[in-house]
Amino acid sequence: MNKIKAKYLATGDKVRFSRDGWQTVGRITNCNSISVSFMFSDGIIRKLEAHQEYIVEKTEKSPEPQPGQIMRLQKESNRISVCASHSLFDLSDISESFRALKQRDGYSNSAAAYHELERGATLHTRDAIYWMPLKWSGETTKEKCN
Repeated sequence: MNKIKAKYLATGDKVRFSRDGWQTVGRITNCNSISVSFMFSDGIIRKLEAHQEYIVEKTEKSPEPQPGQIMRLQKESNRISVCASHSLFDLSDISESFRALKQRDGYSNSAAAYHELERGATLHTRDAIYWMPLKWSGETTKEKCN
């Protein structure tokens, strides 16, 4: 067991909460410099302060990707979380990337990024690297994240 900051949690970690006991981290639903939100094994989405430390049993294995899910490698911690496609743009590093694109090219279609991920692209942002291992059909988009 370790104490780690909420922003370094990954899918599969077990976190101890004083009132709810041990809960397993599911998919990441929101992230910015102040807070990070995850769906936990009890079905509750919890918003945690990004720099708050929690008692954690870290998972040693990467999550198994399901069709249509996006994988998020947090650069500082080198840990992987699953991200549902509908919450992709609730992650601040992605929305910042799109604001920069819009300013530079006048182009800001978030659906285009999702389409590129489904085609096998890897999206590099300030905080993380995103990729989609399996299309909705279950077909592989590419072998491995670089």
